[in-house]
Amino acid sequence: VISPMTSGEFSTLNGGIKISYDSASVYTPLIFNIEHQRNNHSTIYSLTPTNILLHGGIKVSLPLITQDQKTGIYFRLNGGWVFQNSTVDSNTNALSAILTRTLGDISLLSDENPPSFGRIKVSVPKGYLNISFRYYDNLSGVDTDEIKMYIDDVPIIPEIDGEHHRAFYNGDTPIVKGKHQLRISIKDKVKNSNEYARSFVVK
Repeated sequence: VISPMTSGEFSTLNGGIKISYDSASVYTPLIFNIEHQRNNHSTIYSLTPTNILLHGGIKVSLPLITQDQKTGIYFRLNGGWVFQNSTVDSNTNALSAILTRTLGDISLLSDENPPSFGRIKVSVPKGYLNISFRYYDNLSGVDTDEIKMYIDDVPIIPEIDGEHHRAFYNGDTPIVKGKHQLRISIKDKVKNSNEYARSFVVK
């Protein structure tokens, strides 16, 4: 039982998962349950009950078995897995996440696939450069701070619509006529990367 007025920590007997909490973690006493199952190469821990709102949050830590830089800790409630963190605690060799709203499933997953581009559109109406594209990632999600765009190796700053996974650039000064090179690079949250390059001509 996790009580509103106490702090503490506990772990499973084999040290597979560690739970830490402070005196403001829950609103009312919470009877905390842990179940686990193996799924491919990972263990999924189901933390219940999932229908009770947390207050300050509960910290969950999982030991990292192998030093894989592509591994992160992920949370799932009703939908897909949501990336939480990939920074390893050097003292405990564990990955941690703070569950701030509800309990749910938690697991260490490895994201080996780079993010991908949707259809990339380039146009130059009245001499002004417009670029737009969508971006996708199968697990950890694209790091929007790592969406970079360059024209002739000069960086330009895209606008990001994170809700719709879309990036775009609308130039505010005319681009000079002639041949130009566009380059776009993206990374996901565990540093898998992808790059797109093409040339275009402004007449």
